[in-house]
Amino acid sequence: MVEFPANGTTAGGYLAVPDGGRGPGVVVLQEWWGLVPQIKG
Repeated sequence: MVEFPANGTTAGGYLAVPDGGRGPGVVVLQEWWGLVPQIKG
């Protein structure tokens, strides 16, 4: 889990990096209630 500044507060997210270094990027936006177990699964 990573934290980053967002709208005057701190937000959380996941950062996945491939073992081989750089790779293509993907942005995934979750539901408004955040990273609940259903979204993480």
